This record gives sequence, C-alpha cells and structure tokens, in this order.
Amino acid sequence: MKWLRIFIVILYLLDFTFFIKSETKIIFWNVENLFDISDNPEKDDGEYTPGKGRYWSFSKYRKKCCDIAQTIICASASNPPAVIGLCEIENDSCVEMITKRSPVKSMHYKYYITDSPDNRGINIAMIWDPFLFSPFAIKEFCVPLEEGTTRNILYSGGIILSGDTLDLIFCHLPSRRGGVAVSDKNRASAYHVINNITDSLTRKRKIPNIVIMGDMNDSPLSATQKSGLKAGRIEKDILNTSLYNLSCEPEIRTLLSSMDENKETADKIKYMGRKIKGTYRYQGKWEILDQIIVSGSLISTSSTLRIKNSYIFCAPFMLVKEEKYGGFRPLSTYYGYKYTGGISDHLPIIAEIGD
Repeated sequence: MKWLRIFIVILYLLDFTFFIKSETKIIFWNVENLFDISDNPEKDDGEYTPGKGRYWSFSKYRKKCCDIAQTIICASASNPPAVIGLCEIENDSCVEMITKRSPVKSMHYKYYITDSPDNRGINIAMIWDPFLFSPFAIKEFCVPLEEGTTRNILYSGGIILSGDTLDLIFCHLPSRRGGVAVSDKNRASAYHVINNITDSLTRKRKIPNIVIMGDMNDSPLSATQKSGLKAGRIEKDILNTSLYNLSCEPEIRTLLSSMDENKETADKIKYMGRKIKGTYRYQGKWEILDQIIVSGSLISTSSTLRIKNSYIFCAPFMLVKEEKYGGFRPLSTYYGYKYTGGISDHLPIIAEIGD
C-alpha cells in the first residue's frame, strides 16, 4: 500500500494525472463519546470505565474503534480521504486504536489531537494521509466561556496533492444544554474565535481556501451563526473572502448493501433514499448539526480549486428503526444507559475538493 501511494505521487509529479483522481476528500464525524477504559482523575470520564456508569469495557471500546474504521473505508469508496476530523474522542490512545489497530492501519495515517479544557475530557482529532495532505501548521484555539469549559478549535494549514494550500478548521461547539437561548452565548463565543481565524487567513492568503467542518450544535444559518461567523447561503455573486454554509440543503450519499437484502435492510435503503434530512435525529426530527462551511473561493465558478461534492454519508448498518417516532435514526453506541452496540448517534459529513 505504501509503495502504491509513492507510485501515485510520482505519476502526479510527472503530470500523468489522468491515471489518478485529483480530488481531496475530507471527512468529519462526531463519533459519540469515544473514551478509552482508563479513568482520568482530572476529568469527569468515570461513567466510561469498567464497573461504573455504562459499564464500558475493552471489547466494547475496540469494537467501536474498528466500526469507525470500517465506516471510513465504506465512505472512502475508490477515493481514500486525505483528512479525517473526529470529535467526541478522548485522547491519543483512542486515535492510536483507530489508526494502528484497526482495518485502516495499512493507510499509515498520522494524527494530532487537541488538549482541551473540556470537563469530560473530550477532544477533536485530525487524521491525515501524509501523501495526500502535508500540514505546515497545526494550532488549537481555546474558546473562552463565562461559565464552564468546552472543546478547543483545531486549525491546520496544509498542501494537498495538487500543490494548492488548504486551510482546515475542525470544531465541536458548546452544547445546547440548558436550552438554545441560554447556550447561544457560548456558541457565539466559539463563532467569534473561528471568525478571528478566518479573518487572519483572508488577510494572509491572496486566495484563501478555507474549509470549516464541525458539530455546530446549531442549525445552519441561525441568527447566532450569521452574526458571529457571517456565513451565508450560496448566492449569484460569490466573494472569495466570504463564508458560505453548504449544509442548508444537504445532499445524502448512501451505501447500498451488498449483502442479501432482508426486509429490514431493504426498508433502511428505501428510507435512506428519501427521508434522511440531517446528521442527527432527536425525538423523531432530523437536525443538521454537523455542517460544512467554506470560503467563496472554493465555490466560485472562476476558481480552479473548487468543492466538487459535499454531502452526508449513510450506510444501512448505521441506522436502527425508531419504534416510538417511526422511521430510522443513527444507531448509537448507547440509547440512554442501554448498550446498543452502534457506532455513533451522528452521521459523518464529507467534502470533496478538486480542480
């Protein structure tokens, strides 16, 4: 696998680009409370340890990591991701389990994980293929809150296979605990931090290629987002330095099962084709919490480097029937305190960039 990638890079450098895909795929996914089994005395992670709370165990932990890896492989299709952002992940042990002890270990991914002040100890990780993305800067930014703590914002600037510079921002904004109105001020603080990063990049770059991906814990183009981040809908007149939210009307990509289709699988596939309207489902209602926001330079018709596709990914094994509200929801690892063996209560989002 390593020699194959070297061969691909050589072909690209020789300008034999018709042999390979030049699209850069970026995945972001809230993987729902991926904790190791060790108790961190400095963090409130006790419920995810053996014998306490949710009776978390090594076998459950390993299964979840391997399932995350399998989903990444399924979402990759014939175009492996250059960069993967994961949130609700505890520490480097969890990233090591995914990158070095799972089905993606042959990809030789490198990684960085934040060291956030979040009281539960959850962080944001960036995993990248060094042959497809070469970071020249990785920084994390703390979000100041009046009360409590939250996750740091993760920024990375890097060079993609085409030779272009890409600026990536991964985030997991403060939760809506206490109600949207009460918690809006916390997300406003996070948007302000992101806005400062993007302002700095637009001053530094002649043509900024900025991609913001994250669990916003907010609806697209909410009043808080529009005022704090100044992101808008795609319009006729695109400005290179403005931000645009691509998640207002999300496209859903699905993986049709190659297994013998029993009725349950067939029902899931039918549902996936028509009724998935977001990345997270709460009380029978789909919400688009996980979003892709980009600089205008990546969607302008005059740009050479552009967003080719942006979508939510779903496969049949990621869904479970919801008896109370009808339809299906993402199959989470826990439903309340009951272990259900799923991967996450969120669906991953994907951006594909090419020239």
